[in-house]
Amino acid sequence: MTSPSPLASGPAADGTSVRAAEIPLHRCVLLVLAIVFTVELTLTLALGLLPDGFASRRAEGALRAALLALICYPLLWAYLVRPLRRAIAADRSSIMAYQETIVAQSRRRELESQLHSALEMADDELAVLGVASLAVGQVLPEGGFEFLLADNSRAHLRRVLAEPGHDSTPPGCGVDEPMSCPAVRRGKVMSFADSESLDACPKLRGRGAGSCAALCVPVTAGGLAIGVIHAPRPTSEPIPPGAELDLEQIANQTGGRVGMVRVLAKTQLQAETDPLTGLLNRRSLETKARDVCAPGQAFAVVTADLDHFKQLNDRHGHDAGDRALRVFSSTLQDTLRPGDLIARLGGEEFLMLLPGATEVDGTAVAGRVRERLARALAGGPVPPFSASFGVADSSHGQSLAEVSPAADQALYAAKHAGRDQVMPWSLMAGRPEADTDGSAPLAETPLSVKQDAEPTDEPAPAD
Repeated sequence: MTSPSPLASGPAADGTSVRAAEIPLHRCVLLVLAIVFTVELTLTLALGLLPDGFASRRAEGALRAALLALICYPLLWAYLVRPLRRAIAADRSSIMAYQETIVAQSRRRELESQLHSALEMADDELAVLGVASLAVGQVLPEGGFEFLLADNSRAHLRRVLAEPGHDSTPPGCGVDEPMSCPAVRRGKVMSFADSESLDACPKLRGRGAGSCAALCVPVTAGGLAIGVIHAPRPTSEPIPPGAELDLEQIANQTGGRVGMVRVLAKTQLQAETDPLTGLLNRRSLETKARDVCAPGQAFAVVTADLDHFKQLNDRHGHDAGDRALRVFSSTLQDTLRPGDLIARLGGEEFLMLLPGATEVDGTAVAGRVRERLARALAGGPVPPFSASFGVADSSHGQSLAEVSPAADQALYAAKHAGRDQVMPWSLMAGRPEADTDGSAPLAETPLSVKQDAEPTDEPAPAD
């Protein structure tokens, strides 16, 4: 819908000022004619009543002036001055209202420009919500609002921002699904004067703070409502003038930016991860490894390969093979620390990069992966399988490209030694510093891993 032009909405848009200017002029002409006629008639009658010889020119002039003043003043006031004053007052009120509208439009355009610029600089959803919170805080400086946003599935609403009002009571909207909110469902701003009214939102009733008013503004992205700005108020405190339009503008821009950020994050995730397992792919591993493999930083590399994977696919089908890959990936994620890098290099090949770890630590971790994999497969729907591991550390070089060949050599040695085992490079090279089953003396150089207890970044004794 096209917004009206400022000129079209000005004081003369409805013709009021034109009529206000035409009516006094019309009355003025009639009034002058009436005055002239009245004065002449009265003067003629008055002179006719005077004695003969008394009607001198001076007396006639004085009488004419007196009659003119006596008749003109009330007529001028009644038919010219008073209507003109009223017209001027009406025009003044219209001009003041128009000026207020122009000021509000200018302020809203400034808010739109500043908000657009701020949202363009927000590169993730948390930053976008921070900008939106500041913007709503300018519109509602006394607080009392909250943001509810749906997740990517649009099945649940979660409270991502909550600003208490002046009474320190959080808004506390009870809506937990997008389609449960009338504003989201209808896709339009909804205002409720009293939560106890018959047509009020059911989620407003029964709150501990008593009855309230509320303004609910849907947050949209790509034409779909993904959330709502909920701003409750005491029934005695109405929403400030113009706040509804400002909040609607904030909701629209915020929703658009949130939608764009989510699409970018999803695209980036798809570019960085393996679609089947959700692990890092080779390219993203190489990118992230540059930070881990900094000069002087210790790290270990563990390569893994599923044993007889081709036979598993041929015998049980590719679906079983995909399930096996997912089970193995989940076992890796459950065993390693949050800061460790896990990647699927392709097919049944995997690589783990362990910051701050040695070959002994990597051997222990690989041994625990074997144990947990066996427990995960026991009695499960996935056909049993095993994996072989090769381990090397940063003593072979200061980059992933320098260390991973040593881990691959150890992995090949584990395959040739019978599979389903862990082979550290030092053992393969004839220096027995670790056992193949991960039971070497690790108490002196342990590596913390995910166990039943909460994982920590500090070293902990190995299993």
